[in-house]
Amino acid sequence: MPGQRYIFSSYSGDNAKRDTIASRRLIMTPWYQQRWGDTFQLSRDVNRNTRYENTKGGIRMVYAISGGVTGEGAQRIVVDDPHELDDDMSPTKLLGVADWWDVVMPTRVNDPATASRTIIQQRIHDKDLTGHLQEAMKEEGGRHYEELILPTEYDPKHHHFFSTVSNKTNEPWVPQVEKRHLPEHKQDRPEIAYLDPTDLVDLPEDPRVEHMELLHPQRMPRSEVEALKITLKRKANGQLNQRPVPSEGDLFKERYFRYWTYADKERTLAVLHQGEEEKLIKLEGFRFTTVDLATSLSETADETAISSWIWTESNHLLWLGLEHNRIEGPDIMASIINNRVKFGSKVVGIESGGFQLSMVQTARRRGLPVIKLRPDRDKRTRAIPSAVMMDGEQIYMSGNREDREWTAAAEAQLLKFTGSPNDTDDIVDTLSYAVWLVLKWLENEHPQRQRSWGARPPQRQRSGMS
Repeated sequence: MPGQRYIFSSYSGDNAKRDTIASRRLIMTPWYQQRWGDTFQLSRDVNRNTRYENTKGGIRMVYAISGGVTGEGAQRIVVDDPHELDDDMSPTKLLGVADWWDVVMPTRVNDPATASRTIIQQRIHDKDLTGHLQEAMKEEGGRHYEELILPTEYDPKHHHFFSTVSNKTNEPWVPQVEKRHLPEHKQDRPEIAYLDPTDLVDLPEDPRVEHMELLHPQRMPRSEVEALKITLKRKANGQLNQRPVPSEGDLFKERYFRYWTYADKERTLAVLHQGEEEKLIKLEGFRFTTVDLATSLSETADETAISSWIWTESNHLLWLGLEHNRIEGPDIMASIINNRVKFGSKVVGIESGGFQLSMVQTARRRGLPVIKLRPDRDKRTRAIPSAVMMDGEQIYMSGNREDREWTAAAEAQLLKFTGSPNDTDDIVDTLSYAVWLVLKWLENEHPQRQRSWGARPPQRQRSGMS
């Protein structure tokens, strides 16, 4: 459709300009002109590096995301690389790109009902533009996008190219690389019968079957992939596999996760699931709650996290429950009290930085036994003892059916946590504080039980509690 109007954008105006120059040069080649030269010609009066038109009314315009698009309109919006690689360390930059897409670009389409919007990027953070839109799609009435995901390495847990909506039957599809899946020019030539992205337009799922199988080994062999992992470090999984989280987690590894379940209807016994082994314990011990309060109710702020625990007589820390929401100020105290009553917590630990101090004071006036938690170290340092003890099979998340939703939320945040200022870490903080409290109690009140724990609190540190 040579009469279409296009707007192309990138984090860098130079990048978008480069692609526009390349496309214009392609149109002017003899190869292109021999095939489509009689359909349209480039206009002589508008033929610049940042904008060119053709004789059918079609336009290609180029804008940097940081620049203005005021007064222009198009039916095709294309964004290629909306972020710089270092944007993952800047909440402000991530939010700026999301705001640009939400506020500026919706009004740049001539006919919203028929316009198309395309975003091309390698993932850099779970709150990058793709992550922002994935979250928006979950909202009622949110705009739907088809997702084409091309991971360099195959992972059976994430084996898809297209979003599941492409699978019209909504039935599970077992990927198999069959001759019929290949384009005709590759079916009789096994030496080139590999799949590349352009072959997969009719497939709802990733056809690879072997774990870590490469997307295009002829272009990107294993040696090159491994070298890139060393170079990219923590950014490798986002850049290569389009999952901006290390494949096994960063500080918290997926293999660290252990689960407990109730063993009787009275809920007095629990089973600790330790790989192929199980251990039966009594649900007796010290119950407490840790709270990480949101600093605001804005959509970009962390949510309030309220976790409840039992430190058992067998020296295991069991995660009993988690409430994780954006809670209105007047409702926070009610939620804390409800959780304390539900799980029988003896004390409540509340982070007391900034305005949260007023919540501690309010709780104490209400008669709650509150421990004031002061964030006296960086988040990653605070979380290290938790990771150590998870690895040592001393911390267990709930494996009970009714807790699956919050357990999944906790797992996802733990795996994504790196300690970066841009991390969502409210759930992680409640775990860090729970472990810190247990370690201090062990140090101060139960030294005879401390040997069985896998980490000791740092010496000559402030307690972080009062």
